[in-house]
Formats: sequence, C-alpha cells, structure tokens
Amino acid sequence: MSHKEIFDQFLNKQSFSKDTIKTKRNRLIKFINYLEITEELQDTGWNFNKVKKIVFKNKILYSPLDETIICNYLSHINPTVTPRVYNDTLGLIKEFCGFLVDKKILNYNPAKKLEYKKVPKKNMDSYRLNLAEINALLSAAAKYNEHKNRNFSLVLALAASSTRIGELLSITEEDLRLSNQLVNCNGKSGHRIRLLVPSLLISYSNLINDPLRIKALKNCDKNYLFYSENGGPLNTKKANKLLKQFAEKAGVSTDISTYWLRRSFATLLENCDFNIPEIQGIFRHDDIDTTVNYLISKKEKNIRHMVNQSPITISLTQLIRSKFNLT
Repeated sequence: MSHKEIFDQFLNKQSFSKDTIKTKRNRLIKFINYLEITEELQDTGWNFNKVKKIVFKNKILYSPLDETIICNYLSHINPTVTPRVYNDTLGLIKEFCGFLVDKKILNYNPAKKLEYKKVPKKNMDSYRLNLAEINALLSAAAKYNEHKNRNFSLVLALAASSTRIGELLSITEEDLRLSNQLVNCNGKSGHRIRLLVPSLLISYSNLINDPLRIKALKNCDKNYLFYSENGGPLNTKKANKLLKQFAEKAGVSTDISTYWLRRSFATLLENCDFNIPEIQGIFRHDDIDTTVNYLISKKEKNIRHMVNQSPITISLTQLIRSKFNLT
C-alpha cells in the first residue's frame, strides 16, 4: 500500500474541508520526506503493511518510526513554524499514528506521549467593535461596489446572528427558514440553527432575488447565499479581504477579521442586559467558559464593581454630593 493510499484512507475518514485535507496531506508528505532524507533513502516507496519496512532499490531496509525520530522532525521544523503550527503538526502525527495502530500497521503510537507547546493566550479584549463602528462598517459595505446586497448582508450576518464565517459561506437557499426567522448552518461545530433578526430577514430576502447573485451562480450546483464575483460561492479568504476593505472605507481598524464581529455581537448583547447563559444559548456554545471568553474580561468587571462598591468610593461620592449640593 503506497503512502498516497494510506493518506487517502486517513484523510477521508473524517469530514474535513478540501482546504483542511490539502494542508494535512502536505504536512504528512513533509514528514515522510524528512524520514526519507534523514535515512538517505531517495525515491523510496513506503510499504505501509509494515511501516518500519522500506523498499529501496529492491532491498528491504528499516526506518526507525519511533518517538525519537518524531522528536527529531519536530526539532527540525521548530525554528520555522509558529507554536500553533508546531502543535497542529504534532497533533496530526499523533492522530495519523493512532490511525496506523487502528489499522494494525503499528503496534503502538510512538507520538502518544509527546507534549504540546504552551501557547500564550492572546488578549482578545480589543478584538471587537462598538455599535457606532459596526454601523459605519455596514454603511461602507453597502457603498463599496455594485454588490451592495451581498456586502451589506455579509457584515450584518456576522454582526447580528452569531453565525461563524464557515457556516455563513456554506448557507444555501434551502437552509433558510425565513418564516421562522431561522437558518440551518453547518460548520466546524457540526449542525447549528441560528436566529435571524428582522433586519437580516429583509437583507437575506433582497440578496436571494439579487440579479448579480443569480448571474454569478448560474453554473454552480448549489444555490449559495453568498457568492463570488467570479462565480460560485464566496470563500473565507475573500470574505476577510472584503471586510478589511470595508473597514478602511469606514475608518475602522484594518486588522479586523470576521471573528471580530462575532465577539462584538456577544458584547453588545451583554451590554443590553442579556446574561451569560442567555448569550451561550444564542451562540450555541457547549461550554459556558467559551461564552465568557467572548466578553470583556471578567476580572476587569469584578475590579470595577469592587472599586465602585468600596467604602472609600461611597464616602467620597457622598462628600462630593453634599459639597456641590448634588442629589
């Protein structure tokens, strides 16, 4: 069995997207190529019936597919990749070796005990927009080019429906349940039903009937809601690029991404007195801690509350009110 065949079996066992499959395949090929080069075995053909066995120029040789060589490979890529890519690569090798164990090609998983790098969490407090900035972004999107219905709906959907970008770009006409103010979405978290606010219902209705959308999708096998000017569905890279262009026109930070608007919606809900469990329900988060992380720092809020309620703050407030005859 060739490495291509075994990669196909491994990558097709889960519902990965085409881009994810391409990335995972490339990383596995780089790993295999490293093993071949370090063993000085060029043009080899892997025999995955016995992973340690390599056929090279009609000779059977052995390559140590064990913890040491995996560590060597990770040390090799370490200077050239980010900690997140390093961890993704290690996770992929762990998963692939586990697959080989399940197929009874390996007796054990040599990567199982290897530890991931600790990746410091980003401070996400600034990764959001206020209501005025969202309005400016919506206005810029609607005036950006002739695809105003698509542009406006894209920003509005991200800012007011809790829908992830991957879910949003996969929506078809058949997924819309406009009479119930709902839309069926499929993404990295599986199937989700998202709520549609009244303004988004109007926006989606205009987009469905937009001649530019109908023309762009004339040769497409699915009735995607969000389309590309070049035909077919809009992709994530293009959506983020458009968002940055809208932001530049609106005078908003050009570091913005689609993720900012999802966080912004959660924060705006909180500012309108939605409690955290309610926001969790709207966003369909499985873990409430995920919802908390979307909002402004809980620690910051606690400190603010403690200062406002402290005896010295209350005394000073009373003094100021009496001094200036304030009620």
